[in-house]
Amino acid sequence: MELSERYIQKLENEGFASVYEGQDAAGKVYSERISKGKLSILVTDGSLTFTMSGREKVVAAGQRFDIPPSTTYSQVAGPLGAIYIVGEMD
Repeated sequence: MELSERYIQKLENEGFASVYEGQDAAGKVYSERISKGKLSILVTDGSLTFTMSGREKVVAAGQRFDIPPSTTYSQVAGPLGAIYIVGEMD
């Protein structure tokens, strides 16, 4: 089983209602937004930098980052871009 398939299965087994794969080119910026429910991001390739409450967190390939419900955050793809799995829970 491929890594992304394992990550998708893991999040589905944890009860995430919506699980999907995303891919961003290097430097892709997502402006600030608010999470509705819990989010979990598993990076499979490259990296993502998240900013929450003025603090940055770099999440590299093989790492997971959880965002609590009702949290304001933004994200930027790293210099090599990013491929990641997102789990959304209401």
